[in-house]
Amino acid sequence: MSNFIPYNITQKYATSVAYFSMEFAIHQALKLYGGGLGFLAGSHMRSAYDLGQNMIGVGILWSYGYYDQTRDKDRNLKVEFRRKKYYFLKDLELCVDVVINSKTLKVKPFLLQSEIFNTAPIILISTDIEDNDYLSKTITHKLYDADEETIIAQEIVLGIGGAKVLEALHIKPKIHHINEGHALPLVFELYKKCKTFDALQQKIVFTTHTPEAAGNEEHSTALLHKMGFFAGLSID
Repeated sequence: MSNFIPYNITQKYATSVAYFSMEFAIHQALKLYGGGLGFLAGSHMRSAYDLGQNMIGVGILWSYGYYDQTRDKDRNLKVEFRRKKYYFLKDLELCVDVVINSKTLKVKPFLLQSEIFNTAPIILISTDIEDNDYLSKTITHKLYDADEETIIAQEIVLGIGGAKVLEALHIKPKIHHINEGHALPLVFELYKKCKTFDALQQKIVFTTHTPEAAGNEEHSTALLHKMGFFAGLSID
C-alpha cells in the first residue's frame, strides 16, 4: 500500500485499512456524492491524510454523479444529469472481472492521488468503459439509481469489484472498513478466502450512518442470489 501513500506512516498508525464507501465528498471538483454519507467519508479521508494513517479509500467513479440542480425557463428548479470528466485521476491500467446476474463484465480502477486534494488515496472503479456493453456501462452512471437491480449491481461492483481490484494491485489491507451497508458483498467475497467466521471478523469493521429502517435498503434473498450478491456462496 505504501506505493499509493506519499506521507510517512508512523508506527502508531501502521495498521493498513481499505475504506469502502458508495460516495466520497472530497471536493466540488469531484462530484461523486449526494449528501451526508459522502461528507462523512470525505472527512475520514482528509483526517487519515492529516494523521498519516495507512488507509486507502475504495469507491465508484460515477459518470453522472447524483444530479445537478439547474433552473428551467420559468426559474423553477430542474434536475439534470451531466457527464463528468476528471483529468486528474490516474488510470491504473488494469481491469478485473465481476459476475452480475450470471454475466461477466469488466471493472476498471482509477486512482485519486493524495496530493490532489490532500486526502488519503482513493481507488475509484467504473464499469463505464469500452469493454462493456451499454447496460453494463450504466451501472456506474448514477449514484443511487432508482432501479432496484441497478442498485444491487452497484453494490456488487463496489464490494466484490473493489476487493478484486485491491487483489490485482497487490494491496492486502489488514482491515476492510465498510461505511454503511452498500459494500456488503465484500464480506461474502472475503469469506471465500477466510473460510471461517472467526477469521472473517478479524478483517471487517462496519459503521452505519443511518441506524433506522427508513434509511436502509431491503431486498429479497432470491433477487440477491440471482444478481450474484453473495459472491457465489450458498446462503440460506
